Parts: sequence; structure tokens; C-alpha cells
Amino acid sequence: MRLDTGTVPSNSTSFYHELFYERADPRIRDKFLMGNPLPIVSIYAFYIIFIKYLLPRYMRDRKPIDIEKLGIALTIVLFFNSLYFTVIGSEPWLFIYNWRCEPVDMGYSELALKFHDNIACLQRHLSSELKNQYQ
Repeated sequence: MRLDTGTVPSNSTSFYHELFYERADPRIRDKFLMGNPLPIVSIYAFYIIFIKYLLPRYMRDRKPIDIEKLGIALTIVLFFNSLYFTVIGSEPWLFIYNWRCEPVDMGYSELALKFHDNIACLQRHLSSELKNQYQ
């Protein structure tokens, strides 16, 4: 059953099936954490429970931990990580495609899959940068 964008699905299972199976890009179904939203939702739920409830209870009667050196090392690692993902994610636009309008390659060729992986990589990198900026 194909749903139009203007119609309301009859139940939540048909909406779920429509959104995550029929309209999803078939090239990402087998990728880690991309075929189903439940693992990501579980990770977020565990993170919220850990930060809001478990960690404050654990640290209630303890001294603060000195993590200055860890913070410096993490900053250096994140800098090189950002540099790497920016170069890898920008590679198709800089070296492969031109700046004119081109049709989207939805096939399974090596170039299409590389471009798809690079866009996903760049999107994850930019979303994490925005999340870190506004925390």
C-alpha cells in the first residue's frame, strides 16, 4: 500500500513500514545503525538516563575528578577528526563532480556509493559540530 504525503496512515505500523522500509534508501539498510531507528533511540535513552540519574548518584559523595589533561587530549583528537571528516565529506564536490546541475545517481556504482557515504559522513560530522556548539 502506497501512502501519499497528504494522507494520514491508518495505523502506526503501516506508517512505520511506509517511512522506514518503502521510502528509505535501500543502499543504507545494511549499514551500521542506519536500517532501523530503534538502536539510536535506545542509545539516546541510555545516555539521558546515565547523565541525568545514574552519574549524579554515583558522584554525590565524591571529589570532582581532574580531567584537564583528558580534555586537552580530547580537543586534539576532535580537531584531527573534524579535519579528516571535512576533507573526506567534501571530496566529491571538490574533485569528482562539477558545480553545474547534475542528476542524482541512485545506482549502486562505486562512485555513487562513495558519494553517498561521503555525504552521510559529512552530515554526521556537521550535526555533531552543531550539537557541540549549542550545548
